[in-house]
Amino acid sequence: MGSFGFWWFRPTDAFRRGTLESQRIEVTQTDGVPVTSDAGEVIKEKHDPAEGRIANESTASLNALKGNASDGPGTVSPSWQIFSANVEPDLRADAIYRACQLLPSEVLVRQLFAENDASTKAGLLLALSHYDRVEVNTAAQGIIDTNTDLPETLLHWYANDSNPEVHSCVQYLLRKWGMEERMHELRPLLEQKLLPLDGGWYLPMHVSEMIVLPGPQEAMVGSPADEPGRNTSELLRNEDLRSVSLSYSVAICSTEVTRYQFWRVGESFWKSSAPEDPQRPINSVGWFHAAEFCNRLSELEGIPES
Repeated sequence: MGSFGFWWFRPTDAFRRGTLESQRIEVTQTDGVPVTSDAGEVIKEKHDPAEGRIANESTASLNALKGNASDGPGTVSPSWQIFSANVEPDLRADAIYRACQLLPSEVLVRQLFAENDASTKAGLLLALSHYDRVEVNTAAQGIIDTNTDLPETLLHWYANDSNPEVHSCVQYLLRKWGMEERMHELRPLLEQKLLPLDGGWYLPMHVSEMIVLPGPQEAMVGSPADEPGRNTSELLRNEDLRSVSLSYSVAICSTEVTRYQFWRVGESFWKSSAPEDPQRPINSVGWFHAAEFCNRLSELEGIPES
């Protein structure tokens, strides 16, 4: 397989925009006809045309989904793809947040259990995190074919679904529902999961889940020259859009590295006290300390130098 390395990154949370419960969605249709809520209230125009377009598209797509859940596996409606990563990121994020205003939870739960596309399934899980937990559990009654309730089913998915996106979104939903302790109880079992060399996720002993990207890989990095807000500084000429190749596989942490993880991986961690706010992301780390952390973790995981 060649060499194998660890990468860490702090992903931009495209979904963390605030809650719909505390803000008014302001959009107009492209033909100028005001959008109205189910209560008949006129929703005012958004000043940013791009945001207005996104809101219009997601509203139209979600309204079309009312009563349009799949009848079973293999009959998935293409319109549910608005919840997948295959659509524009802002459109997906808007639909995830707007769903709780426009769709009954039962519609999403029914589609969740009929859905075959992993990315769409992940988006539905994120959307359900904005509904009331009791409402979602009630809606799941009669839909789930087993004798277990929805949280137990989600815990089973969390432990057994090999898709990294579904696993991470189940984890997020369970955390929102206050089930952190139940997931922690599964950690010793999940740490025995073998490293998926062909892609997937696994749980090391010292950090959060790792997402494996099997090599070789080719990807585009940088940004288009005409991208709004692009930094044109001469110091950032490497921002030019270009193709790069990776001849090896990499594993990327699915979350930010926490203060506790950064401290615990240290070779002489016991010589200093555990950090305050241990679950907060570590920051203000220089390149050499970051590289030292990655190399130390590779050593603890038994991954040889390339």
